[in-house]
Amino acid sequence: GYLSDSTTSRFGRRRLYLLVSVLPLGVCFYLLWSPPLGLGAMGNFVFLAIMYMLMDACFTLYATPYLALGAELSQDYHERTQIVATRTVFHGLGAFIAVTCLSKVVGGSPTMLPDSAAALSSTLPPTGARQGFAQVGALLAGVMIFAGLIAFYGSRETPPSSQTVQLSFRSFINALRSTLDTQPFRVLIYTFAVMTLGASIHQPLTVYVFRDWLAMGQQLPTLMTLYLAAVLLSLGSWTHLARRIGKNRAFQVCILWSVAALSVFPVLRADMPSWVFYMFLILAGFGAGGYILPLSIAADVVDYDELHSGQRREGAFFGLWTLTMKLMAVGILLVGMSLDLIGYMPNQAQSPFTLWSLKILYGPIPALFFLASFFIFLRFPLTREHHADIQQQLQLRRLQLSAHRERE
Repeated sequence: GYLSDSTTSRFGRRRLYLLVSVLPLGVCFYLLWSPPLGLGAMGNFVFLAIMYMLMDACFTLYATPYLALGAELSQDYHERTQIVATRTVFHGLGAFIAVTCLSKVVGGSPTMLPDSAAALSSTLPPTGARQGFAQVGALLAGVMIFAGLIAFYGSRETPPSSQTVQLSFRSFINALRSTLDTQPFRVLIYTFAVMTLGASIHQPLTVYVFRDWLAMGQQLPTLMTLYLAAVLLSLGSWTHLARRIGKNRAFQVCILWSVAALSVFPVLRADMPSWVFYMFLILAGFGAGGYILPLSIAADVVDYDELHSGQRREGAFFGLWTLTMKLMAVGILLVGMSLDLIGYMPNQAQSPFTLWSLKILYGPIPALFFLASFFIFLRFPLTREHHADIQQQLQLRRLQLSAHRERE
């Protein structure tokens, strides 16, 4: 992020990194699905671990300037939310393409994916499975590269209205410290970090809960498709709500919606009709659509920082944002440890205590994290009116700077 703030090239500050990272990102993704033959268990582990780390590094090299560029595309308070919502639509489309492709490899429709995957070793020869997953890896890698190039060729950068940061280690340390000293961003990143921890506990447990407690493993892809569709269909409503009451209040409503949905989940019973779970996931997905708002709010924080620092440093802010996303790994570690503590036994019936614990881990525990993030975000100081005042001051400063340059 800091490097992209400091970069000058004929492609701009951000787009250069989209171009140089997208091809290695796709290659590393493909290699994850097609490891060389004959490596053995330890060899496969080392190869896949290295490929995954390289892919994640390439993803960060792409995603950080990509998010920063998205924040620069508009200075309008509401249009920024529309940009994030549009990006989320294509995010959902990519997820649907991935699930569909994988379901074709293991056989059957997406609604049969878990059972088909479990029976993969008995229904497909090893060579057929390897070839199928390699083909999926190549196809999805091609989609990734193609989409990344569209983002590169289809976007244009506006030259920064304020000075860029200097490229030196001391400047990097100063920029990092200054970014964390920005009070609105500090509140926002703490909010996002706590939410990320809660989500990283909730999401990995989805398969266990629906397969072992609700005995709905076969319907899980259908349920997730409904959830994803509800998220995408809700984006327009959340954008409208943010326009009516401001992004801050709309985001608070979104957090409380998730707290309510997660808290109610243990009340559901395995013997309830399927439509109850369908409706529940649709309502939960509709609430989750509001999580487009933090990235839009982060773009407003960059304006606040420009007013006080005189620099445009989207890269530094969104670099810390993508770093905070890595907290998902901490949540996954906690899930693994928790499954051991509650006595979870793979591939067999679970005890009543284990099933009860799964419900608590899946719903109320993440709800506590989201509730904590709500109280943290209450301290966020930037309102719609405050941001409008910041934009007026920045516009006046830019006009004065332009007039000064013309005199020189």
